[in-house]
Amino acid sequence: MNLSSQDKIYSTAKIAIMVDLLAEEGIPAERALAGVFLSSEQLRSPATRVSVAQVLQSCRNAIRLSRNSQLAYHASSKFRVSTYGIYGLIALSSPNFREAIAFATAYHQLATPLVQIDFREEERTAAWIVTSLPYLETDGPLYEFIIKLQMGAFLSLRRKMMGAAFKPAQVDYALVQPHSEGDETVFFDCPVRHGQPENRFARPACSDIRRAKRSANRSQS
Repeated sequence: MNLSSQDKIYSTAKIAIMVDLLAEEGIPAERALAGVFLSSEQLRSPATRVSVAQVLQSCRNAIRLSRNSQLAYHASSKFRVSTYGIYGLIALSSPNFREAIAFATAYHQLATPLVQIDFREEERTAAWIVTSLPYLETDGPLYEFIIKLQMGAFLSLRRKMMGAAFKPAQVDYALVQPHSEGDETVFFDCPVRHGQPENRFARPACSDIRRAKRSANRSQS
């Protein structure tokens, strides 16, 4: 599937989350949508389709306008299965965890992809690996924002599917260590390391793979 960052085929859900969070800080939609080329009416229309480039511009605006140093994590906590449309619903309805992972990895381009994701199952861990998409031009702050947004989304969606007690075994970042590292440890409820070779969201393999579909069936989008 060859898609460009300009293809307008995705829902406005991720942009709407950024706009709503900025609104909570008193920032009007017009400023939150600067350069996104959407009106407030178009943003709320289910018929509107946007490109990855527009989503990235909304992230740039959020980084520039927000006073919230944890905005990426706060935004990711708003993600629902429905944020991903039909992609999310199909992944949720997969007959078992392995098939859900296979679908999510193979068809990630359907989910307004801001990053590349891969899944690696080893002897004792099951881990999502997150890297930047090669065709996207991302500056330093934007790269850090979208990596943290995706890591937070892993946590948010797993908790909605498996229950609030879910937590990763470890989160690794190929990023510089922030001044407020303790906040990330609290957010993920697990060790968080920076300056690592890759961005990695790890969970003990046995507990992940044994999750039955019944957990997903109890979740609400």
